[in-house]
Amino acid sequence: MYRIALMSVVMAIPVMAEEPISTFEVDFDTEPRGPMPPAIAALLFGPLEWESLNERARIVEVPNGGRALKVIYPKDAYRSERSGSSFVTKLKPTRKASLEYTFRFGPDFPFTKGGKLPGLGAGGSQFTGGRSPDESGGWSARFMWRREGELELYFYHPKMKSKYGESHLLGIKCEPEVDYRIRLEIDAGDAGKANGNLEVFLNGESRLKLDDLLLSGDKYGPVDSFLFSTFFGGNSKDWGPERDGVIWFDELVFGSR
Repeated sequence: MYRIALMSVVMAIPVMAEEPISTFEVDFDTEPRGPMPPAIAALLFGPLEWESLNERARIVEVPNGGRALKVIYPKDAYRSERSGSSFVTKLKPTRKASLEYTFRFGPDFPFTKGGKLPGLGAGGSQFTGGRSPDESGGWSARFMWRREGELELYFYHPKMKSKYGESHLLGIKCEPEVDYRIRLEIDAGDAGKANGNLEVFLNGESRLKLDDLLLSGDKYGPVDSFLFSTFFGGNSKDWGPERDGVIWFDELVFGSR
């Protein structure tokens, strides 16, 4: 996969620690091969709020050396319970943060209607699945692939006008067997003020910038959650793929900025 000079960082905390973490850098090269259990996810990415790993996230060797996380999406399956692999971890709250990672769609990937890719949030996983935030603040910023691999930011925030997340296209259609490096930078702003912003970069190029965002309220706002959220869907069977698919993830980096 696309390589950068990163080392896997094993956090100096107990496996099921409850203390949120402030940073991680994970490339899987020193992790044991096989299904990634919840305890390893917590060790690498912080304490788990929720998980649906279901042995569909596997640490595997990659052809050009090293290891990556291979996520499996079974034929016809949709939603996180049956498709892909998902977990949410607790992060030390911070107003400004960034997340980046490399992903690659497998050969002949069945894009179908679309599915989710990881991102960040405030308020854990509660501002997903049609549950929109209000004046208390909170948000989630994940990514999605759509038909033919079109990539977008999928965004929940207090001022959204629809039940489900806003789609912000990134102006690219992803291709199978190509490495993409995506980076999300976010400033959650001040409580009650529309002074938040975010920017998305793909392979080092700015693809989207949103300013004057109201993200923070009297309860939620600062970045506090890593949403490793990847599955087909959508909430109906027509989102299920016509054949099995895989995506590889590698070199995941989070930190305050």
